[in-house]
Amino acid sequence: AQGCESDAGVVHRYAKAGGDVKFLEIMEGIKKNPPETVFLIGAGVVENAWLPFENAILEHSKRADRPWVHASDISSYLLTRARTLKIAAERNTDTAQLARLGAEQAANLVLGLKKQLAEEYRKAQSTQAIRLRIFEARDYVRELQKGLTTIITTNWDLLLDDYYKNEFSILHVHGDIDSPTLLYLPTETAFDGFFGSEKGARQIRKAQAIFIELIQNASRLVIFGNSLSRDDAEMVMVLGEVFGSPNIKTQEFFVIDPDEAPVIRLRFLSSSNLITRIDPSRPDLSIEYRWDSSGSLERKELK
Repeated sequence: AQGCESDAGVVHRYAKAGGDVKFLEIMEGIKKNPPETVFLIGAGVVENAWLPFENAILEHSKRADRPWVHASDISSYLLTRARTLKIAAERNTDTAQLARLGAEQAANLVLGLKKQLAEEYRKAQSTQAIRLRIFEARDYVRELQKGLTTIITTNWDLLLDDYYKNEFSILHVHGDIDSPTLLYLPTETAFDGFFGSEKGARQIRKAQAIFIELIQNASRLVIFGNSLSRDDAEMVMVLGEVFGSPNIKTQEFFVIDPDEAPVIRLRFLSSSNLITRIDPSRPDLSIEYRWDSSGSLERKELK
């Protein structure tokens, strides 16, 4: 195991119950004993990862009595409406009072969706409608770990926690199903404030600070089943800022993905001249991506 019981899982537990003292202890602990390897894991490691999300959206669509072309439509709509009304409510205008009423209702709809999401993901996890799929052939986490290892995941489910128990510290940077109001919806930002209370919003911002501290102190970063997509625009922006920091210590970059798009996005963010990609569909093959001083890319297969 990569850490004692007092360390393993402490970041994950913090996200649900930690206060300022616990937060400061975690930040100081990372600085004193930083992880050598950090995995940034996304929905790509989970079979049927978005099925519970779609089910939750369908429930909301029925209640709203309106059809949605894509599952993400209602999430984006609810967030955009809540943000707009919140801004209007904060202005000193004749319609501010009306906007405040609408903003409260819109925020409650967002929180209602989060609670529905948590219910659907708990149900899917208990019935094994969702499950870890990539670990069946190879456990890339144990294979690529080097030294003290931490997992950061954008997934709401607890599949990784159940699989690894207390072997690794796990940060659910977008919240988890044990705390529905702290779930972080696609395109949502830490400063939107739709987390049930100001305390919840502070916890989300602190989790983001821990995320930054972990990333910039790790010498090896592995992007696993995470496409670094526009739905995670805030996280991608934060990664870009971290990689541009003079304090960054990352020297090795890996991407585990059947598609090379995350490699190109990671190169854009990190300016790394060497990224190694592993294709889970061809586990005996790795591909090195090298950029020369002119920015030309060369791909080299490694067996």
